[in-house]
Amino acid sequence: MMRLYPIIESSSNNCMNMKKLAVFILLAITGYTVEAQDMRTDNNPGSELKPLTLGIRGMHVYDLPSYRFDGPYSEDMYGMNGDKTSFDLGFELYLEYMFNPFVGVQIDHRRANISGASDVEYYEGTFNLTGVDGIFIWNNLNPSLHNRRWNFLTKVGLGYGSYSSEQFLIKDDSRDQSSSADFWSGRIGLGVQYELSTSWRVDLEVMYNVAYDDGFDGYDEAKGSDTYLTTALGIAYTFGNSEKKPTYQVGYFSEDYLNINGSKDDSTAMANEKKIDSLRTSIAQQEDKITQKSQELDELSAKIDSLEAQSAAPKAVEVNHIAEVYFNFDSSVLTVEAKKSLAMIAQEKPDNIKLVAFADNIGDETYNAELRKRRAEAVKSFLSQFGYEDDQITIEMGETMPIDADNQFLNRKVTLHY
Repeated sequence: MMRLYPIIESSSNNCMNMKKLAVFILLAITGYTVEAQDMRTDNNPGSELKPLTLGIRGMHVYDLPSYRFDGPYSEDMYGMNGDKTSFDLGFELYLEYMFNPFVGVQIDHRRANISGASDVEYYEGTFNLTGVDGIFIWNNLNPSLHNRRWNFLTKVGLGYGSYSSEQFLIKDDSRDQSSSADFWSGRIGLGVQYELSTSWRVDLEVMYNVAYDDGFDGYDEAKGSDTYLTTALGIAYTFGNSEKKPTYQVGYFSEDYLNINGSKDDSTAMANEKKIDSLRTSIAQQEDKITQKSQELDELSAKIDSLEAQSAAPKAVEVNHIAEVYFNFDSSVLTVEAKKSLAMIAQEKPDNIKLVAFADNIGDETYNAELRKRRAEAVKSFLSQFGYEDDQITIEMGETMPIDADNQFLNRKVTLHY
């Protein structure tokens, strides 16, 4: 940022040259992207979108000159300006998710060094930044380019992190100022991607960054911000089946997706493949349903046989009265109403009582069997308070079979036979 020191020599020409160089790099990337579209991948209409990518980039960081901070007695510090500055490097890890072939998001974390100098002073600093970037893949808008290895994109994002910077005088390297703080950063840029295979790719990106903190270069006047340029080269891996094409190579504008020829029977390769997959899925689902229904029929047949056998067997005990007490869902605790009903039965003083416990058909059969047993024991324990001996109360397990599938409450009960 601007400091009041005598000017030794103006370096405006060097600043202008660096800006021209940055513009040239961006134009060269764009031109080479269009020219390189002759590199094709194999056309695979059956490809599916592979949305998740993990990557790492190495980057060069260059502090851009800001002429608006130049004054009559000083100049803004910028990168690669003399022996006191370095070729500053850093790295960036990122995770990418594509919502569709055009739009996606990248979550990244970067760490880097940065330095800059004017004719009077210089600074050295480090920073780390975590950010979120929206990305847009341009070549997928063109039906003739969706099937190429090269892709170009635009990124816009925002990040939050921290920095630490120290400022020195060039004359004797004496420390002048220092600053460290958290800061927000905005960025925008262009990128190029080259698909090495169905899963691996190489990235090249140039980003214009703004650090919204005046102390980013070691001196904080709380009056502005600092700008810097990052040029990053990296490699990334896209997750998914290796037989599928890379994330950006899905032909959403191809004949197989749009049926450009207007075939009445929708007989394109992609359409037929989708129909086959749909039919196979439907067959598998129907087979599952048939198997399930067959099992249900076997269970019902077994129950019918059991009921018929019970009907044919002679009744050993004549039952004069039948009463029922009900329980809450997944509970073996007697309700107030259940206790009142049991107390009234106990006042009739029947000689023997048979308890048959039931449960609804929700949940595992093993668990329901244990639940029926606990419910019968709860009823027996309550009746024992009225003087009944153990041999006067017998317990049988009923079935987990709903009386009314729409009213499962009717199945959560213990029936008393006396």
